[in-house]
Amino acid sequence: MAFQVSPGVNTSEIDLTNVVVSAGTSTGGFAGRFRWGPIEEVTLITDEDNLVDQFQKPDDNNFEHFFTAANFLSYTSALNVVRAANTTTTDAACPKNATAASGTYVNVQIKTSESYYNTYDDEQGGTAYAVTANGPFASKWAGDLGNTFKMSICPADRPSATLTGTADWAVSTGVYSGTGTLFGIELRVGDAISIADETGLHIVESITSNTVAKCFSTSSSDSADADGKVGTRQKRSVFHTLATNMKGTVAVTADSTTVTGTGTMFNR
Repeated sequence: MAFQVSPGVNTSEIDLTNVVVSAGTSTGGFAGRFRWGPIEEVTLITDEDNLVDQFQKPDDNNFEHFFTAANFLSYTSALNVVRAANTTTTDAACPKNATAASGTYVNVQIKTSESYYNTYDDEQGGTAYAVTANGPFASKWAGDLGNTFKMSICPADRPSATLTGTADWAVSTGVYSGTGTLFGIELRVGDAISIADETGLHIVESITSNTVAKCFSTSSSDSADADGKVGTRQKRSVFHTLATNMKGTVAVTADSTTVTGTGTMFNR
């Protein structure tokens, strides 16, 4: 549209945009105080329910921050959220990780999952897990919400134990014969036992009585009989198995149902 305001002056409206970005495709960023979640780590939130899942519902101390983020998510589906918090752990107002009531730890704040794995998970190289002052358990994130959790411990189905009496084991037959033993009570088929001075573990195949059982060695180099040796039953758990108690390695090809083992005993 064009119209003449005065001689020699022309006003025109020209649309120089080819695409108008929809509000639903806009990506935003927000940093605020939240009750839960990782600290100083960017988390992509897709909707209001996801915001609650990651950072929990608001309270009297952070409702302004929460509803600001929620309002943006009411018309879009991408908001990068960062939880801001006091990270001076010696400050009484700093959010910390809750642990068991008997824990004597002080000033522990686990900011992110990466921090947890690198610092507290021994399987990932963390060493702080062994520090008594850190307590036996810790909530996933820092904050008072961690004080509302209950912990459950799932112990081994079969704890490790030294077997009663002594026993002989024959390489040629696999017969495990004991003196003063209680195989019928202390052992089950499938248990892994270690026999003093023997190589590798021995897996129980059958139990005939308290003094007679049969087991095979997991080591191909175990060629010596055992005479009057003490046996130790290894723990068994559906939740965790020590790498030292595993036999061999396996390989799986993508899109294949075949599992190939090296040093394994699938047929046993």
